Amino acid sequence: METAWTFFNDGFMQIVNTHAPFKRYRVKGRDNPWFSSELADTIHERNLAWAKARTTGSTADWLVFKQLRNKCSSFIKKAKSEYYLSVTTENLNDPRRFWKTIKSISVSKKSQAVPTCVMKDSVAVYDKMEILNCLTSILYLLALCLTLLVLRL
Repeated sequence: METAWTFFNDGFMQIVNTHAPFKRYRVKGRDNPWFSSELADTIHERNLAWAKARTTGSTADWLVFKQLRNKCSSFIKKAKSEYYLSVTTENLNDPRRFWKTIKSISVSKKSQAVPTCVMKDSVAVYDKMEILNCLTSILYLLALCLTLLVLRL
């Protein structure tokens, strides 16, 4: 019975993956408060110029693309800078709101938990103290190698 189910499931999944495969899509973050329609238009222009330059291979088309790329980069930097400056200066007189704003625009920290498992000599280690010992020895060796590299320079 188990073999029949495995055979059916494998065959069914192969057919499904052939006719309706999973696709990953990148969701672009256009919900940024500093992102404007003018910026979106400039990015669209840049993308069209990039596609044209790739297709034709013309030096003139590549020059146009590079100019639009630089324009987009500076436009994004300027938009971010203006937005963050205005948001922080609005709340300068209220420290609580100021720091709340700073925390909201800063990158959130990832969990710095110790891994639950590491491989040591091709064997899985699950004990927390042993994991920490493995990490310590790796960091020690890394520091030793870096020291030797610096001394050779």
